[in-house]
Amino acid sequence: MEQQIEQKLNRLNHLAQTAQNSKIVLEEIRLISSEAFELQDELMRLLNEAESMETDIEIVQALFTAREMIWDTINQIALREKEIKEAHSSREAFKKHQSASQKQSEQTSKNCCCGEKHCCNHSKEHPSSHECCQSHHHQEGHCCCHHTTEE
Repeated sequence: MEQQIEQKLNRLNHLAQTAQNSKIVLEEIRLISSEAFELQDELMRLLNEAESMETDIEIVQALFTAREMIWDTINQIALREKEIKEAHSSREAFKKHQSASQKQSEQTSKNCCCGEKHCCNHSKEHPSSHECCQSHHHQEGHCCCHHTTEE
């Protein structure tokens, strides 16, 4: 039983080291976490069995120390998983925002050559003068709405 516990502890430590890899992706950390929690369950079962048969207080304390190490390692893996999930969520939110912003920009640029949605050239009521153009700016004073130079 002692050898089983030692092997599982070594595997758990290996998983914790793998979880700290800076290049790890979300799918990998999920697999690592899943395996780590399964190992934790197996180790706790083995430790409970060992404690129930043990009468030497020093060995019982060593088993409890092992239990604490397992909890610390599992916590370390769980925190790393949370960190990666948050980073993944942030990237996904940024991509969505960027995509929406790009679509908005494309739509706006289709409305008017100056990029304004409220451009007088595209409104239902067309003023006879270029007064409406004063609400938006044009490059080099050229009004794209009326094809005249703004004063």
